[in-house]
Amino acid sequence: MKTFYSIILLTGLLFNSLSLSAQDSTKTKKITEYYISLANVSPLNVSIKYKRQLKNNLFFKVGLINLSVTENDNLPSISTSYPTHHLAISSGLLFGLEFRKAITDKFTFYHGINLSFSYSTSISKTDNPNLPLNERKTTSLSYSGAIPYTLGLLFQLNKHFFLSAEINPNITFTTGTNSINNNRTFASSLSLGTNYGVLSLVFRL
Repeated sequence: MKTFYSIILLTGLLFNSLSLSAQDSTKTKKITEYYISLANVSPLNVSIKYKRQLKNNLFFKVGLINLSVTENDNLPSISTSYPTHHLAISSGLLFGLEFRKAITDKFTFYHGINLSFSYSTSISKTDNPNLPLNERKTTSLSYSGAIPYTLGLLFQLNKHFFLSAEINPNITFTTGTNSINNNRTFASSLSLGTNYGVLSLVFRL
């Protein structure tokens, strides 16, 4: 949980510094956008991103990603099974550069490279009296670093609101631990990031 709060604090400070630099600028007003993104429905996985125009077609972005909390209890109806409780939490931080190309008055294509870091924890508990006390609770931790490349379309609804859809092919490196066996795992993969892409509601200042 400390990692989760640290990520939120760091992103807040970045947002604040970017906003102050924007207020100090005496040049032509730059575009500022805020994204609320949905990457998955079950479990719910959302992201909050901030994008700031640097040049005509170049943007900088920073955001909180993979924000998800899942909690459930299993109360079996048969006497041979035991109640279990499961809690999963994830969060992450993303930085990137984005290039844009207007296709029509309404559609804009954007693409760019990013760096992301994610943290997740999973805690499972069981009331099984046949297990030793130290084995009734299992905690798994996972840390991931990724290099996603964003490909997306931005659709203008009106002056201030847009919709966007994107995919994020990426290279991911993951390490994790498990409290039961204390083993540390390492893995790398190449994937699309999410199965169905990311949909976002965008507010532009």
